[in-house]
Amino acid sequence: PNTVLEALACGTPVIANDIGGMPDLLCDDAIGFLVDPKKGNKKIVEAIRNCISKCSINKTKTEHVQFSLTNLQQAKDYLNIYHKFIK
Repeated sequence: PNTVLEALACGTPVIANDIGGMPDLLCDDAIGFLVDPKKGNKKIVEAIRNCISKCSINKTKTEHVQFSLTNLQQAKDYLNIYHKFIK
């Protein structure tokens, strides 16, 4: 997912396989699209077309990636989850 984060931080829309943590990163169609890797090339072509017509990365989106998806923020999110289970 680092490549996806780097692309989003640079303002580049992303098309990625719908696996692992990708759905968490690409939860907004304005920044990219997910493709089911089992569906083949037609879905990739469709995602590219959708991305060209619908994606509009703006400064707000890149700032979200740069400041909200840092290692420090991820650690804080994990701590919050752990604290919920402890209580």
